[in-house]
Amino acid sequence: MAVSIVPAFAQTGTNEISVNDIGSKIKVIGLLGKPLGEKVEITGTAPNQPLMVANPIKVISIGGKKPDREIVMEVRDGPQIEKDFSYTMIGYESGAFGSSPAWTVPIGGPSPQQPFQFYKFFIPVKVIGKKKI
Repeated sequence: MAVSIVPAFAQTGTNEISVNDIGSKIKVIGLLGKPLGEKVEITGTAPNQPLMVANPIKVISIGGKKPDREIVMEVRDGPQIEKDFSYTMIGYESGAFGSSPAWTVPIGGPSPQQPFQFYKFFIPVKVIGKKKI
């Protein structure tokens, strides 16, 4: 028997959810098309252009299949992604809110480089391949 859970925001007509529902009642689907925290194998390379991401990877394969759109994300707690190499890793996608909310910036003060938002990243558990390309 399939059970359908209707998120609170769908029931109330708002776009708000409780943080307590994330992971229990609501699965957050990441850039890789899998729920955050789910085991996944990816292959990727360094992107061609520099980005405002500490250690970016351009994902070219998810579980052996080519993604249907371009995916570039940060790799945390793993190898430094070098140009001219491809990496195959097993790990999981995660995320966190980061930067500073606009209300914390003093009037006339410098704005943060990035807005307060949810950042997505990949945490490798095992690097199973690194190849020169």
